[in-house]
Amino acid sequence: MLFSDEIRATRRLSGIYRLAVTGLILISALILPSAPVFSADDTLLVTHETQGSLETEIEKALNEHIDRAGKSSDIKTLEIAAKVNLSGSGGGVDDNLSGDWGFLYNLREASSLDNITNLKITGAGVTEIPNFALFNARVGCPWLKNLEIPNITRIGEAAFVLCKELESVVIASGEDKASIRTIEAGAFSESGIKSFTIPASVTDIGRSAFSSCKRLKSVTFESGAKFSKIPFGMLSESGIESAVIPESVKIIDNGAFFGCADLREITFEGASSLELISNDAFCRSGVESIVIPAPVRTIGDSAFWLCKNLASVTFAGVSSLESLGEGSFSGIAAKSLTLPPSLTHIADGAFYECENLKEIVFSAAAPPKFEGTDIFAKTAIESIIIPHGTGETYKPALESAGWTGDVKESEKPPAKQPESLS
Repeated sequence: MLFSDEIRATRRLSGIYRLAVTGLILISALILPSAPVFSADDTLLVTHETQGSLETEIEKALNEHIDRAGKSSDIKTLEIAAKVNLSGSGGGVDDNLSGDWGFLYNLREASSLDNITNLKITGAGVTEIPNFALFNARVGCPWLKNLEIPNITRIGEAAFVLCKELESVVIASGEDKASIRTIEAGAFSESGIKSFTIPASVTDIGRSAFSSCKRLKSVTFESGAKFSKIPFGMLSESGIESAVIPESVKIIDNGAFFGCADLREITFEGASSLELISNDAFCRSGVESIVIPAPVRTIGDSAFWLCKNLASVTFAGVSSLESLGEGSFSGIAAKSLTLPPSLTHIADGAFYECENLKEIVFSAAAPPKFEGTDIFAKTAIESIIIPHGTGETYKPALESAGWTGDVKESEKPPAKQPESLS
């Protein structure tokens, strides 16, 4: 079957990365490097002492403020000094507002705080943010712009999803160290967040963290990161421009950076542990160059499909790469590719429609297993370079993959496979 844009588009636009906020919703992680400015002059301070009584506590503090100032229009920040946890939630997709969080969701409608934009929660009472904290009936909190929360351990599923006005989030640290460990699925998806830092304490990040966060430009993984996977769809279709992947990461999961059109630079920290670049990981992104870390064994289907700016692909050190998936580099801008000797399998369409690709260099003594006949279709390849003395094995294998053009033997002998693969 011809590996074509139409076939690939049909498979990729199946909705898997068009993340609707229904049912089990997305997720990811974040903490911002600089706190929003909260002024004491425009802040209403509320002490929260009894779970479920936040509405009464706010009403009391607001009345006292109006008695003193004669107005409430000057209040832009609500600060909750919490001695106990906040109850309830925004209700999720079912319009089921409840408890303290439900009241906060409707704060402007339920009070005279018409100009409120900031929420600051302090104190030891709040230890986690619940699922759907400020998300209700497929709509995020309409008033929240800046958020500061205490040194919690967990941010729940879809807690701030679709909070379109939300720009800044700060998680306070205890003794200069964050303790947050878990960020559940969809916590800030489709919010207005602009940047974030994932602290080293995080060990579990859920799916699709900041998909469709169009204003999100940068993400920082704090030094000493422990998590091993960039999860499914974590930053898909966001506005991210660059990312540094921590040493601890072994897997970049399906669609992690899918559709990130502004993404230009991906780098890998130190002695990278990365072993797998999964299906669609960087598909349709704007990445311009990449150095694939030496431990990577598999590059999945469509991992770099239609990365039209990707002009340079380099395999670092003694590469362990064994497999290129279907359409893995289809449609990229590179003019030349040198494949490592460890490579043993190339799936159909791997280089399909690479219109600038003029040369592919193989370096192993034996050709990889070619799967399909459109691996080199619709490219600008003028010749395929193989090691000296390997024509008898390479030429028939290349013909079986649909290549009928020029094959040249270089002066270089075959390179040795890494010992772990030989």
